[in-house]
Parts: sequence; C-alpha cells; structure tokens
Amino acid sequence: MNRIVDISHAAAGLSCHLDNLVIEAGGEKERIPFGDIAALILSSPQVVLTQPALASLSRNNVAVVICGPNRLPCGMVLPLAAHYAQTQVFDKQSRLSLPAKKRVWRSLVKAKIRAQARVLIQVRGEDFGLERMAREVRSGDRTNVEGQAARRYWSVLFGPGFRRDFAAKGENGMLNYGYALLRGLVARALCASGLHPGLGVHHHHRFNPLPLADDFIEPFRPLVDSRVWRWFQDNDGPEELTGEAKAFLLTAFVERHEAGGQYRTLFSGLNQMAASFVKVCRGEANDISIPEVLSVPVERAEKERPR
Repeated sequence: MNRIVDISHAAAGLSCHLDNLVIEAGGEKERIPFGDIAALILSSPQVVLTQPALASLSRNNVAVVICGPNRLPCGMVLPLAAHYAQTQVFDKQSRLSLPAKKRVWRSLVKAKIRAQARVLIQVRGEDFGLERMAREVRSGDRTNVEGQAARRYWSVLFGPGFRRDFAAKGENGMLNYGYALLRGLVARALCASGLHPGLGVHHHHRFNPLPLADDFIEPFRPLVDSRVWRWFQDNDGPEELTGEAKAFLLTAFVERHEAGGQYRTLFSGLNQMAASFVKVCRGEANDISIPEVLSVPVERAEKERPR
C-alpha cells in the first residue's frame, strides 16, 4: 500500500536503516519501509534528513515534497532513473508530433471537465452544463472550453464571489496545498514510466520545470476540489491550513475507489495514465487512457450497497 508521510513535528530526524525510513521525533522512533511510501512531505522547518535516507527515497521512487515557511509546498525531489528504458522513452517522447500532442491535450481537458461535472452532481445535484461543454472540446482545445468551464465550475462550487488565488488562505490555501502534492504524485508516476516531466504536451513556460506533470494533473484536480468543499462544509475552523485539514485532504489520495467494476487508488490510476502515454509516444496507441477516480469510495459503497 502506498503511503503519504507528512513530517510536521516541531523537530524530527530522518535517517535510514536497512530498507526502512527511520523517523525520530518527541523521543519516539518509527520505521516505515521505503517501498510503502509514495510521497514524503517535509512540513516542519526543524527536520534533519540524512543523505543516505534521501538517496534511498530516490531509489525507491518516492516524491519528496519540501514546504516553505507558510507550510505550502515550494519544491520537490524526484528520482533520476526510475525506469529500465528511460533513455529510449525520452527519445520517443521528444519526437512526439504536434497533432498527437493536441489530441492528448484534448483528452486531458475533456476528462477534467467531466470530472468537474461529476463533482457538481455530487455536491449540487446537477452538472450545470459541464458535460455538454466537455463534448465541445476540439483538438488542442483551441476555443478554450477549459477556461469557460472553469469560470462556471468555481462559481457554482464555492459561490459567485470565489476566485482562485495562489496567495489566499481558506479554500484557496487548501486547494494550493492539495494541488502541489498531487503535482508531485503525477511527476512520480511519469518518472516511474520512463517519461521526462519537463517535456509537456501543452504547458511549456520556460521557467516551469514540470510542464508534463502540469498537463497530466488536470483530470485529477477535481479530486482535491471535492475534498476541500467537503471540509469547509463540515468545519468552521481557522483559515490556516491545520494538520487536521491536511490529514483529511490526504485521505483522498489513498482511498480505494470503485470504477467500472475495478477497485483502484489514485496511484494506480496515475500509473495507468502514464503507461498509456508511453504507448502513444511509441506509436502503439492513438490516445491516452484516463481512469476515473471520483467514484464513491469502496468503504462507502459497501455501506450503501443493498443487502
């Protein structure tokens, strides 16, 4: 089982012993097998991490997410060699044609808007036309249906006065935290499939080191959105991002969901999507496969299933 480990203690020391990450904090010691960890989040400013531990995390394809003074992610460490045929995949990826890139971007945008529609159905009872808008997306999304859908989506989900703000607290702060962590998990899956996260299909800003991760994160953003909406529906707590709020959000990444008769986690969905893109790069497939991860969690489905 993949785990997300958030080190938010006032002070903690991280080292390694055999195949385990050793966490020492508050006079206690905990050991976690490296193979069980998907992401390590360093939230506390008083974390000391040894070089052998960091090397072991990279060898085991763990995304290490580093948070700044505001406790929001500001950097990450990704493995350099996570796939046996990495150089070959890089070469195929770099030669991907423009029509193929536009086709993949169209699929990503359609999947994102459909996921947004499912969120609105869950929380408001209808999709407010987003499913229809998803059907209107063309190659490369040249008419920017993504932006049109986003304006409608945010006003319905959080209210007409809501605006996305990378510096704000409250809903925006929790969204920013969730997206940053999700970006790291997407980049991890891309690297594990031998892909280069710096070679995007749509995003291409010269100061962006992970444009492919920013492309492939899109269909999964609504997973974070729905969790943030639920938190603020059930809690009238402080605007600051608390440990309890972070823990609630992180459970969305490790829950098992039932979709199409299959039980999967976000991690398996991301790996499936990355592997399908490798096939596109190699000319073995025409488009990518994007799984749904917004279905009812397995535990809740079991409770609601008729007996």
